[in-house]
Amino acid sequence: MRRRVLLPLALLGLLTVIAILFPVSQAISHERTDQLRLQRTATIDRILQRAAGPVAGSDASSLQSYLDRLERVYGERAVVVDDADRVVASSGGMRAEGKVEPALDAALRGVDHADSDAILPWSADTAVFASPVLSQGTSPIGAVALEANLTRAKGDVTRQLAMAGTAGLGVLAAVLLASVWWTHWVLRPVRALDLAANALAEQEDYRPAAVTGPPELRRLSRSFQRMAQHVEDTLEQQRGLVAATSHQLRNPLAAVRMRLDAMTFSGADALDAAVDRNEIAAIDRDLDRLERTIDRILELARAEHRANQATSPNAADSPTDEYPIITAEELADAHRAAALGCGLTLKAVPSAARPRFSRQDLDEILAILVDNAGKYAGPEATMTLAWEQSASTATLTISDDGPGLTDHELEHLGTRFWRARNHSSLPGSGLGHAIVLQLARANRATVATDRGTDGGLRIRIRTEQT
Repeated sequence: MRRRVLLPLALLGLLTVIAILFPVSQAISHERTDQLRLQRTATIDRILQRAAGPVAGSDASSLQSYLDRLERVYGERAVVVDDADRVVASSGGMRAEGKVEPALDAALRGVDHADSDAILPWSADTAVFASPVLSQGTSPIGAVALEANLTRAKGDVTRQLAMAGTAGLGVLAAVLLASVWWTHWVLRPVRALDLAANALAEQEDYRPAAVTGPPELRRLSRSFQRMAQHVEDTLEQQRGLVAATSHQLRNPLAAVRMRLDAMTFSGADALDAAVDRNEIAAIDRDLDRLERTIDRILELARAEHRANQATSPNAADSPTDEYPIITAEELADAHRAAALGCGLTLKAVPSAARPRFSRQDLDEILAILVDNAGKYAGPEATMTLAWEQSASTATLTISDDGPGLTDHELEHLGTRFWRARNHSSLPGSGLGHAIVLQLARANRATVATDRGTDGGLRIRIRTEQT
């Protein structure tokens, strides 16, 4: 792809340089040619001033001396003839023949002659200029021909064309370097996306590259990184859910299987009715535990799905008027009965907020936290609810005065199916706090957990305030 982008740019740069150099070269050649013609026309005029008398029959020694001096100084020969083509004066053995003859014939007809086209490095070394010698009348009485030396002019043109060509090559090289840099800059995110896509396809480690390139490709790269991260998170959640679910479901299923096997192989005569009832009750408890675990897993799956939708770049915000003002007392009253059923006292600090949070999700979170506190905070524990507000955020603080968790245990809180060691004998699935985290993420809120001032667990749910 890089070559396909570079080739048109290189061709365009080459054509541009040629399009610039061609008129520049023509201008250099024409300028030097015009300069040469002006110089040689002035030289012929000086010869004509001295040639009128000798052509008419007077002494030609002065004219001959001038032509000789011209040939010695400039290396250019000249010849003067009369109207009968007789040589009046000549330098360097120049004769009125060869390519000089047509020029003299044209001059004798009253027409100036110059056989030099635009001077180029491959032009001839000499060029003939001719003009008529006029008397008082209008008809020519003779002609002057000058054989101009073009060697110096050709050298000047060659040097200037070489300088222009060198400049053109420099510009072309700069264009090519800029094209290479530009192509690399434009295609670098495409290359990174290609490598990342291959890594994801091969299930290899994917490390997002720095976002560079044009704005459109930067947006594409960021979108791909979000997509790749979402895919990795989803796969990791699925792997963790499958592993943890299989582990959690293995214990109650194994217990049910063992009890059924014991009942099957004991024999009907050896069974006591009370024992049978105890075994059946134990099986019921294991099945209830299994059912609760499956229900929690489904709740977690739904919460994760909603959280992924809410955090998607294309997710739309709900209208502001859908979020009512919620007081801490109102929340406490809605869950007070459940708290009393768990042996828990639920208190509320007078406060209110208008959080950007679904009321149904908030009630579900509080139901989970009340259930957890009733199980783990101990008998006659107290849970306190309070709102804290700032200019743009609202924070709901839920704390209890139970024994709380250690720092190490706080780090693992929220891990699926994780439970503290001293809670392993208590009923529960270890999914409650994981569901709380996902419900908070579904509302674009954050959850922070630490130890409260009363020593128990303190959970802060922070969200935007409308």
